Amino acid sequence: MDLQSDEEIAHAVAVTDHFVVVLRSEELEGWAARFDQIARALEKGDAFEAMNLYAATSYAGPGSLHDVFANDEPAFYAAWGACGRALQDLQRRISRSKRPAA
Repeated sequence: MDLQSDEEIAHAVAVTDHFVVVLRSEELEGWAARFDQIARALEKGDAFEAMNLYAATSYAGPGSLHDVFANDEPAFYAAWGACGRALQDLQRRISRSKRPAA
């Protein structure tokens, strides 16, 4: 893994861990546990597992993160946004690395 990838993964772990803290402060332990699994998979070097866990996270419909009423909405949405951007960036990099050479 190159230095950029290491930094990108470290950033994804950090912002995901921060989101876990925010979720726990909102007493959303189920969601916190899901995102904690993602961060731990990244720490183990298993980005594919982390992305599978992230893809299985519900963002729409009943019971999704969109249904959460956070006590501290600015902190919740900032942490969620940072986590989502970092994980989506990793997903794009993984997708590019799986493409066959032209």
